[in-house]
Amino acid sequence: MAAAAVVATAAAGGFLVHNLPPASIFMGDGGSTSVGFLAAALAMMGIHEGLFDMWVPILIFSPFVADATITLIRRLLSGKRVWEPHREHYYQRLVLAGWGHRKTVFTEYALMMLCGAAAVFYLRSGEVMKLVVLCAALIMYGAFGRAVGGLEARRLDRSERPA
Repeated sequence: MAAAAVVATAAAGGFLVHNLPPASIFMGDGGSTSVGFLAAALAMMGIHEGLFDMWVPILIFSPFVADATITLIRRLLSGKRVWEPHREHYYQRLVLAGWGHRKTVFTEYALMMLCGAAAVFYLRSGEVMKLVVLCAALIMYGAFGRAVGGLEARRLDRSERPA
């Protein structure tokens, strides 16, 4: 399993070098679906083999899980059709709030590395500290959501001012 994870990580790293803004290559749905399936399979194998509990992959993939879940819930609560295209994911909202692609991408990468580090810390911690890590992740996502909302509000304030 470790060898498969290292090979997948190396392949993804090779791709990311060429995908930094401005991107020269794109993975697309076919590639991202395959990578996601491989990551899910490795996570399930790790849980099945007792290498870690379910919270480790949840922490690792929490940037994607949180963004998709919160976006879906927000759209449902506002009465929007969830199956229609939109630009309401957090990374899209950051770009629209004026951050641009490069700053948004590097912020998302930092968030993913933080979540990976949290998962490693969680894995090596006792039961109480595991709960602290999970609670800290929830607090972090709440703060992140409020920060994005604040950036959007500031962008709106600037756009409504007279010239």
